[in-house]
Amino acid sequence: MKRFLDGLSIAALVVAIGAGLAVASPGKGALDGKTFDVQIQETGKPATPDQLVFESGSFVSTACVQHKFEKAAYAAKQAGAATTFEAKTTSPTDGTILWKGTVSGASVNGTMEWTPKSGKKETHAFSGALATPAATLDGKSFEIQISAQGKEPHPDKLVFGSGLFESTQCDQYGFTRVSYSASPVEGAMSFQATATSETDGMTTWQGRVRGDAIEGTMEWTPKTGDKVVHTFSGMTVARREGPAKPLEGKTFAVTLGEVGKEMQPDDLIFGTGMFESTGCRQFGYTRSTYRSNTAGNVVTFESKCMSPTDGTTSWTGTVRGDAIEGTMMWEKTGKTPVKYAFSGTLKK
Repeated sequence: MKRFLDGLSIAALVVAIGAGLAVASPGKGALDGKTFDVQIQETGKPATPDQLVFESGSFVSTACVQHKFEKAAYAAKQAGAATTFEAKTTSPTDGTILWKGTVSGASVNGTMEWTPKSGKKETHAFSGALATPAATLDGKSFEIQISAQGKEPHPDKLVFGSGLFESTQCDQYGFTRVSYSASPVEGAMSFQATATSETDGMTTWQGRVRGDAIEGTMEWTPKTGDKVVHTFSGMTVARREGPAKPLEGKTFAVTLGEVGKEMQPDDLIFGTGMFESTGCRQFGYTRSTYRSNTAGNVVTFESKCMSPTDGTTSWTGTVRGDAIEGTMMWEKTGKTPVKYAFSGTLKK
């Protein structure tokens, strides 16, 4: 079981339990809309965190989706003040898991019985409590650019409200609003949400919101085929519609380099609320949203661009008339951050 549990990440377990006995009807469930934070315990091993969510008359462990365990109907019944449930999920590569649990008030506990395609059956216990509804990002909407490695970015809108998360572009593929979790991390707000589609599999969103800016990843696990990782960044709708306008449609020819080293030519492009360094394209950096502020005849701006292979670049700059100057900080896990300076003029 180690190879299986070691692959589990903090994701979501979506379970919908129909009223009464037997299998829940599609779209109906006594526990719909509830999410449980749980720990799965393997004897002699550290507990594995997961989330259990009840929704739309179906049960799915999104922690197990990477092993291609799909959502399944479940059976449930009342047992006094508690509700017991049972569901059997199937993977074409990793066998079956029989889930049995009991929900009592805000608590859940039970077992998962994994029967692999080959090998010995294993049973592990899980327990947890009802997750606190995430209201910290409620009422906020973000316009983002999202892209997979080597692909052109495309726009999307992320909406948080009433403890629910939604990607408006994913709606057309059957991904509906789902509950999200959020917590403060290093001066930012970290969030996570997992959505499922009857036809297109599952999307797992993880990101951070710092002020008006948002960035993160979306992992799409299709019904068939391999997982695809996307990166995204953007800003709140209100900020993007206002302060970004002074630089719209402008391109600056600059030189960029580390202090004391040879400078390289680059073009910095501002358009439709997006920022781009043409010199960074070759390293996988795509367009990203930017924000700006105006004070008299001076415009300051900032933007953070991401590459699936080369980390992040954080740009801050000042525009006075036709002149631009600023810094770019390059950061990548396991590497020492490098600071670059740039300056140049407006291209006409």
